[in-house]
Amino acid sequence: MLAGLALVSGCEKQAEATVVPPTDVSVAQPIQQQVTDFVEFSGNTAAYATVDVRARVKGFLKKIDFTEGAMVKVGDLLFEIEPDIFQAEVDSAKANQQGAEARLAKAQADLNIKKEMAAGNAASKLEVIQAQASVNTATAEVAAAKASIEQAQINLNYTKIYAPLAGRIDKSRVDVGNLVGSDGNTLLASIVQSDPIYVYFYVDEPTVQRFLSRSIERGEQPGSRKINLPLQLARGDTGKFSSAGTIDFVDSQVDPATGTIKVRGELPNANRMITPGFFSRVRVPDGAAYQAVLVPERSIGVDQGQKYVLVVNDKNVVELRPIETGSQQGRMRVVKSGLKPDEWFITDGLLRTRPGATVNPQKKSITSTTAPATTQSVALGG
Repeated sequence: MLAGLALVSGCEKQAEATVVPPTDVSVAQPIQQQVTDFVEFSGNTAAYATVDVRARVKGFLKKIDFTEGAMVKVGDLLFEIEPDIFQAEVDSAKANQQGAEARLAKAQADLNIKKEMAAGNAASKLEVIQAQASVNTATAEVAAAKASIEQAQINLNYTKIYAPLAGRIDKSRVDVGNLVGSDGNTLLASIVQSDPIYVYFYVDEPTVQRFLSRSIERGEQPGSRKINLPLQLARGDTGKFSSAGTIDFVDSQVDPATGTIKVRGELPNANRMITPGFFSRVRVPDGAAYQAVLVPERSIGVDQGQKYVLVVNDKNVVELRPIETGSQQGRMRVVKSGLKPDEWFITDGLLRTRPGATVNPQKKSITSTTAPATTQSVALGG
């Protein structure tokens, strides 16, 4: 009997020793925040304008008056071609004009005399006509001389080459002392204007249809190629969408081979941090801002394709709650349905418990540092 009592007592102590206390889990309520969904695309930046600086007259390059790779302003002197021969052509044209004016004056005087003589029958009408023709010829010679001066002056002006736009100039393609313009308009340098700057990207057909439908709902004219939409740009070396601009051009047709359409955005670039040719990421708001329920991405589990969160009820029992998710907002994920704002879900340690288990919830709050007000998204299309 004593042995039996000892055995029963030992079993009771063993049962008491194997009782596992509830697992500590961190729980929080989802945050409610106004968010904006974005669609994201890959693109490349391009210069707002590019100009090739060329020699427009033939001559020896006399001077290069800029620093290679520097910023230039409209009207800055860039190159100078030896002007001597062109100045001589101007002087010669002016001399020809003076000779033509002298001949015109003589012809006009002869005409006046012939008219006086004809009035006294001392000259025939034919002589008057011939005198008038000489005046007309001399007048034409004066006009031609003036045109020659203008042409010579234009060529002389072309010996000084100025910047036609503001931007960054590249290296000089020709050194001082070389003959330019002998075999055409010699390329001397190029200027790239990058403020503002363009970004080109391709939008998939479903997204195009969605945006066009919304524009029609807003009362905009169907078929308008300019969509009044803001955009944000992130350079390839950073994940921050730090530059903002607007879409200013949409191509006229969808490429049937790719099912995409070419779109262009324009952005200010006063600090020249964006260089033409950069790979970049572009995002465009996909609809208006709305109030959303968000949970941390790490708090969401997946079971056979179904996303879920673990909710702790008022009895501290874990429940598996299937949810429908929306866009990613920084480190947070929008929950469209399946979770109420006043419910407590497990934020960490999904693998430490299971549905139906009793837990010891440790409540905490999700701060704005976890869900930044400036939202960032992954691609919803494109």
